[in-house]
Amino acid sequence: MHPHLRSFRPTQPALPALGRARIFIGALLGILLTTLVSRWWLGGNAAGLPYLVAPIGASSVLVFAAPAAPLAQPWAVFGGNVVSGLAGVLCARLIPDPVLAGACAVALAILGMSCLRCLHPPGGAVALTAVLGGPAIQAAGFGFVVTPVAVNTLLLIAMGLAFNNLTRHRYPHVAPAQPQVARNSAGYTIEDLDQVLAHYGEQLDVDRDDLDAVFRQVEARAYQRRHGDIRCGAIRSRVPAAVGPEDTVATVRGLMADYHMRSVPVTDEDGRLLGVIPPLPATVPGRQGIRHLVQPAVTALATTPVVNILPAITAGAHEAMVVDEVGRLVGMVTTADLLSALYGNEAIALAGKTSFVGLVS
Repeated sequence: MHPHLRSFRPTQPALPALGRARIFIGALLGILLTTLVSRWWLGGNAAGLPYLVAPIGASSVLVFAAPAAPLAQPWAVFGGNVVSGLAGVLCARLIPDPVLAGACAVALAILGMSCLRCLHPPGGAVALTAVLGGPAIQAAGFGFVVTPVAVNTLLLIAMGLAFNNLTRHRYPHVAPAQPQVARNSAGYTIEDLDQVLAHYGEQLDVDRDDLDAVFRQVEARAYQRRHGDIRCGAIRSRVPAAVGPEDTVATVRGLMADYHMRSVPVTDEDGRLLGVIPPLPATVPGRQGIRHLVQPAVTALATTPVVNILPAITAGAHEAMVVDEVGRLVGMVTTADLLSALYGNEAIALAGKTSFVGLVS
C-alpha cells in the first residue's frame, strides 16, 4: 500500500462490544430524552423555532462516546454551543451576505471558544445554524441562543451526567491524581510535559493529567513484562535502625547521620510499623517528640512485585518498608535496591556518581 494511502486507514483503537453497546444506549437515551423534554418545553413556541437543533446530535457523540475528552466536558459543551450561537447571531445581524456571514460566524465562534477555553466542535455547526437556519431563527435573534440552544445543551449535559456516572464513567472527567513536581522513572516532570504540549502548537483532545497517567501506566507495564518475577522480599535490605513513637527528633537525626538513612521507620513495642519520619527542617527542636511527626510509609509484602512500588518510589518516597502479614517490619527496599534489581551493576556504578535524591525528587 502506498504510504500516503496508508494514512487513511482507521487509527482509532477498536472498542470492545460492551463499550460500543454503552455508547449506543447512551446516545439513544440522551437524544431521545433531550428531544422529548425539549418538545414538551418548547414545542408550543409561537416564534416557530425548532425544539431541537441538529448540532446537539454532534455534541452527543462527544458526551457519550468520549466523556473523558476535554472537548466533551460540561463547560466545553455548554460554553461552546452558547458562545457559538452568540457569534452566529451577531454575524447574521451585521453581515448581509449569508455566505460571508456564515464563514465569519464559524471563525468568530472558534476564536471565542478558544479564548474562553470551551472549544467544542459542534459549536461551529451552531454558529452556521444561527446564520443559515431560516427566517424563524433569524427573527428570534439572540433569543435563539437561549431557546433552543442553551435549553437543548443543558438537557444533554444532564443526560450525560446521569448516564455516564451510572455506567461508571466519571463525568465530568477527573484525571487520576499525580504528583505535580515529582520525577518519575522516565525522568520527566509535569513541567516538561506542559512545555512539550505548548511546543506542539495544536489543541489535543486529551487531558494533560491523563497523558501523564498513561505514561506512568505504560512504564509500569513495561517493567512488569521485563521484571515481573522480582519480588520485594528478594531484594530487601536490612533495616539499620528504627525508633519508637516516644523517641525524640534528636534521636532520629542521629540515626540518619550514623546510618545514612533518608527516612527512619517508627515501630511499636511489637515491631509493627507505625510510619516513618522523613528528613526534618532544622527549625524543629531536637528535644521534641516524634509522635506527631510520623507520616504514612510506603509498604509492601515480601511477595509484592517490585514494579508495584515503583510509582511511589519514583514519585518521591525514598524507601518502601517491607512488612509481614501482621504489619511487623522485616526489611526495606531502597532506591539502590531497585536500581540494582532492575538495571544491574551498571546502574550501581552510575548511582555512585549521582545523588539518589536527584533521581527521585
